[in-house]
Amino acid sequence: MTCFSKQQTNIAKGIALLLLIWHHLFYNSPEYYSYFTSLYTYKGIPFECYIADFCKVCVAIFLFLSGYGLFISFRKGIDKAQYKIAKKVEFSLRYVARRLLKLLSDYWFIYLIFVPLGLLFGRKFYLIYGSSPLAYLADIFGVSYLFFGYDATMNVTWWYMSIVIVYYIIFPILYKLEKIGRIVAVDFSVFASFGS
Repeated sequence: MTCFSKQQTNIAKGIALLLLIWHHLFYNSPEYYSYFTSLYTYKGIPFECYIADFCKVCVAIFLFLSGYGLFISFRKGIDKAQYKIAKKVEFSLRYVARRLLKLLSDYWFIYLIFVPLGLLFGRKFYLIYGSSPLAYLADIFGVSYLFFGYDATMNVTWWYMSIVIVYYIIFPILYKLEKIGRIVAVDFSVFASFGS
C-alpha cells in the first residue's frame, strides 16, 4: 500500500490551510460584496467569492488527512493486540479516549482565549445560550452543533468539532467495516456524513 509520508501530509495540510484562509477572507455573502475591490465580477459577484466557494474543499481535505492518519496509527496499535478480542476492544476504547482528550484540550485552549475576547467585544452569554446550561456544556465539549445547530455556540465555525468528535467515536467501527469490505466502510462514511 502506497502511503503518504509525514512531509506529504504536511504539504497537503498547508494547501488546505491556504484554501481555508481564502474561503474565510472572501466568504460569498452579498452583504460583504461592497467591501471587495475586484478586478472582475460576474452577475454582481466578485470573482474572489467564486474561488472562495471552491475553497470549501479544505474541509474534505482535512477530514481525509485526519482519517488517513487515524487509520495508519490505529492499525499499528491494533496489530499489537495479537488477535485477542478483549485486548482489541480495550485498545480501541483507550485510543479513542486519548484522541478525544488531545482534540478537546486543543479546543479548550482556543475556547479559553477566544470566548473572553468575544465577551470583551460584545458577545453575550445569555443571548447565545439562553437559560440552558446544557447548551453551554455542549459548546464547551464541542458538540453544540449536533444538539443545537448554529444557534447555541460562541463561534459558528466550531461546527467542525462536532463532526470530528463523531468520527473519532465511530472510527473503530469504520476500521472494522474496512476489514470486512472497503465498499461497506465508504458507504457507511458517506451515510454518516449526510446525517451531520
